[in-house]
Amino acid sequence: KLQFLYLIGVQPGPHADAAQHTMQEVYKTFERGTPAGDMLYKLYNGKRKMDSTLDPDLLARVQEQRRLREAVAAPKLKPIPRSKAHVNVPKLSGRVGKTDIHACGRTGPPRMGRKLQPLIKQELKVREDEIINQPVPPKRNYIGDEGKDKLAEYMAYDGKLPPVAPPRPPMTAASYRAQKQKEKRADIEKLRVEFKEEQKDLEKAQAALAQYVTKPQRSNKIEGRLRGAVNEGVAALRRLDGLLADEERLLAGDC
Repeated sequence: KLQFLYLIGVQPGPHADAAQHTMQEVYKTFERGTPAGDMLYKLYNGKRKMDSTLDPDLLARVQEQRRLREAVAAPKLKPIPRSKAHVNVPKLSGRVGKTDIHACGRTGPPRMGRKLQPLIKQELKVREDEIINQPVPPKRNYIGDEGKDKLAEYMAYDGKLPPVAPPRPPMTAASYRAQKQKEKRADIEKLRVEFKEEQKDLEKAQAALAQYVTKPQRSNKIEGRLRGAVNEGVAALRRLDGLLADEERLLAGDC
């Protein structure tokens, strides 16, 4: 490379005697800033991987094909069944105190992972005593479906059942007629109250119209509104009067 640089007319710098430089430091022979030093620095200390010159779409397809080939060629691991899987079991020390040895009824330490027969009998006896001494729950009576419905209603009303209305006596023709007459009288009374209210509104509208007509300067628009209110009141009174007459006629026919 030095001969090539001498041939192209590049003069080496003051550090040309150092021939033992590594390839990454060979640029120091010519120093940075000279054409040869910059070329060597870029050659050995620049990018290790050149940028691809392919089209981006073509490069993406090539990379995808390479990924698929590597996925196919990759060794597939066979799953190990759970029954053959290795399980790390910790090793226990197995040291037992003297009191535990005497309680077990043995002179040596017990085998790990098993329970001795005296301990099993002692535990069974304790469980039997607990079962025998357990208090007997109180006997409950069978409530049935009707009792369940009452209990559900009691819980739905938070422990306060609503008052039960007494059963109505059977309705006869006379009681039915009396009930209908009572309902008609109530309707007639409502119509009379409504008639009186409409009559008051009509009197107010007529008074406002009479007061506005006496003014020297009047607006046809306002006067038309007042006359329209009077006409609506008169129409409402006529309608209520007809309804009252019909209800009274029906009530008189039933009586």
